Order: sequence, then C-alpha cells, then structure tokens
Amino acid sequence: MDEALTFDSSHSIAQVDALDVIGKRIDGGADLVIVAGSWVDGDLRSQRRLLAKLENYLGFIMSEEFSREFGPFEGTGVAVRVQFSNGAHDNIIQLLEQCLPQVEAMGIKLVWQRP
Repeated sequence: MDEALTFDSSHSIAQVDALDVIGKRIDGGADLVIVAGSWVDGDLRSQRRLLAKLENYLGFIMSEEFSREFGPFEGTGVAVRVQFSNGAHDNIIQLLEQCLPQVEAMGIKLVWQRP
C-alpha cells in the first residue's frame, strides 16, 4: 500500500482500509458511514485518503460478504454517508461532488453535510 494511505492516527481519516460504521436499516437498506474525526485539510494527501476510503466502501458494498450480510443492495437504499466531525476544506467537498455521479450510477447514495 502507498505510504500516504497507511494507518496514521494523527490524520482525520486515520485508517483508509477500515469500515468505520455500518448499520442495517429497518426498511432493509444499509448506511455505511465514513467518520472524519477532525478537520479535513484540502491537501492532496487528504483527498487521496478520502478517495481510497470511499473506494473501499464501494468495493465492500459490491462484495459477496455485503450481500450475505445485508442482502442484494439493488433498490434497497444503500448509502455511504461522510460525517465531518469538525468540518472539511472546500477541496474535499468538491471531491465528493465529483464522485457523486459515479456513485449514484452504481445505485448507491453518497451523502454528506456541508460543514
């Protein structure tokens, strides 16, 4: 793995290869939450870490493991939510906006609150 993407407890996105929060909803859907524990800088390293984490989440949603645990995701309302505990730089928001069409084309919602 690229050194810029390895575990870093001092970074707001500390572990890019871990799923932070997963919850099955009563309606049969699932919410998967990326938690940024502190302010997310707009630098290239932070953008790469967020993108890698999002890709890991999407890969998990497309996996057999997800299907076994949550059932097929088509039409069930699967969402990836990005939770910014202390806000994020505009570059990070722009990155999420750029990812939105591709994620939605997969049938997955991508949701975040503008800090």
